[in-house]
Amino acid sequence: MKNRTNPIGVRFDIEKLAFIKQREKLESNQQVVDLLVNKYWWEWKMPIPTHKEVPPDNLKEEKVYQPPKEIIDPLQDWKDDLNNCESGEEINYVGQKIATSGLSRHDQNVLNKFGKMICEKKGFI
Repeated sequence: MKNRTNPIGVRFDIEKLAFIKQREKLESNQQVVDLLVNKYWWEWKMPIPTHKEVPPDNLKEEKVYQPPKEIIDPLQDWKDDLNNCESGEEINYVGQKIATSGLSRHDQNVLNKFGKMICEKKGFI
């Protein structure tokens, strides 16, 4: 016999609930809740389970950190665009795309300084 709480009302985002049910091939909302609670339990429970606390096979996945093979500059694509510009107008155009890209203010400043350096290097200024 499983220990269960008394029934309680819980609200879900309909789209997210449907996505999980479809992807995991679950039939009921209770199965979604059980899946999420079990997953959270086995990810965050203290190690060294007893012989009765072995996780289900589908939750036994080993999560091993794999460090990146190389350091990736998230702004590299933008820097390449700026580097490939052949005129000041092209640099200004890329600068406008950067300004409306949703990048943080800090990243925009970094790219603006890089663009100025490219302009000076290529003699556009």
